[in-house]
Amino acid sequence: MKTLLQSTRLIALAAVAALAVCDIVPARQTVSEEVVAVRCGRLIDGRTAQPHVDMVIIIRGQRIHAVGSARSIAIPQGATVIDLSQTTVLPGLIDVHSHIIPDIGYTQDAFLKRSSALNAIDGLVNARKSLDAGFTTLRDPGDMDLYYAHLAVRDAINAGKVQGPRIVAAGHLLSITGGHADFNSAAPEMPIPAFGEIVDGIDEVRRAVRKEVKWGADWIKVSATGGIYSAGDDPGLEQFSFEEMKAIVDEARRFGRYVAAHSHGVQGTKSALRAGVRSIEHGSVLDDEAVELFKQSGAYLVPTIYTSEYTIAEGEKNKTPEFAIEKARGLHEMKRQSFAKAVKGGVKIVYGTDTGIIPQGANARQFAVMVRWGMSTSQAIMSATSVAAEMLGMSKDIGSIDPGKYADLIAVSGDPLSIISTLEDVKFVMKGGKVIKDKLSAAKNH
Repeated sequence: MKTLLQSTRLIALAAVAALAVCDIVPARQTVSEEVVAVRCGRLIDGRTAQPHVDMVIIIRGQRIHAVGSARSIAIPQGATVIDLSQTTVLPGLIDVHSHIIPDIGYTQDAFLKRSSALNAIDGLVNARKSLDAGFTTLRDPGDMDLYYAHLAVRDAINAGKVQGPRIVAAGHLLSITGGHADFNSAAPEMPIPAFGEIVDGIDEVRRAVRKEVKWGADWIKVSATGGIYSAGDDPGLEQFSFEEMKAIVDEARRFGRYVAAHSHGVQGTKSALRAGVRSIEHGSVLDDEAVELFKQSGAYLVPTIYTSEYTIAEGEKNKTPEFAIEKARGLHEMKRQSFAKAVKGGVKIVYGTDTGIIPQGANARQFAVMVRWGMSTSQAIMSATSVAAEMLGMSKDIGSIDPGKYADLIAVSGDPLSIISTLEDVKFVMKGGKVIKDKLSAAKNH
């Protein structure tokens, strides 16, 4: 099994290399200490609610060197000047729940017909869609590829072999027998591979954490309840016992990993919070006690609220299974109420969209839903910048426009603090000091 696993991951990596050679995705970029000055008409720094006007950002190599008003910052001689003075500049956005391999319309059966090499290629294409949409960092919370193709994509991008967003990732979803990741679309006498880690009991969950760490998982993802897109399980039903959940968290912590818990039902959420998880993914049903547990534990909520709206509206056209559409419809109003409760209660909310359930590259559509359901525009922006970076443990590198951090910048026309949907049309993207997308032809020599 180990030899097969290694061989298949090599195939996935070969597919990545082939893309680089064929220029389907731009090839490895060289790091220089080029000096760049960015003129900003309006700057939203990602950590405060108030915008700054007539600002300049000085970039050296991959990182921000200085930020200040145009009156106080001298642009170095010979610097490349990028004129974004007619736009609003923000930090590169962060989506902490972005599955890079699937896309809308994928089913359990479809994955059985796909190789890891094909999944790796699709993962590269999909990740680039998020980057072009302004999301310079993603957390992939685990994908349904038996041989970790999404981790190969992560490694290729992070090593600079191909362009894409910065990625941190979980490996396989830990699930109980008959749980969210335990596929049951075939007859009992026709075994199919489990695309999650199917584990029961303390010893098995510890072994699963060790296996995921072995193959390169940055995070551990666990299914605390049933799901929407999994047949035959109940989104409201708690799956792992508290003892199993605590063992997962303790073992992950021993290896320096955070745990993210997929959870829709309130009992599963509260049990996961008591066990010490870092984040709750979805959190569709919350009560007052759950809100207090979030605040006491310091955990983060990643609500993925656009998914039910999208599934209800587009599910039939996308050939989404009817059971999934009905589950989404049944939870939709509770999701709205729970999100509003979390905002009012001061829960730390982080931007995560569940791409793959919603279209790849449509990450920014959720901002409007968050505002419509009770967040201010500045809160919504910070959920995808400084608060997201804090949850990931990456605040020293990303999440705001500050000296020393990566020069991850985006620009939009108009003011997203007034009209949040402005973020759905990003005109300019820079990642690590490298211009990725420029619809403004903004660069000039000084």
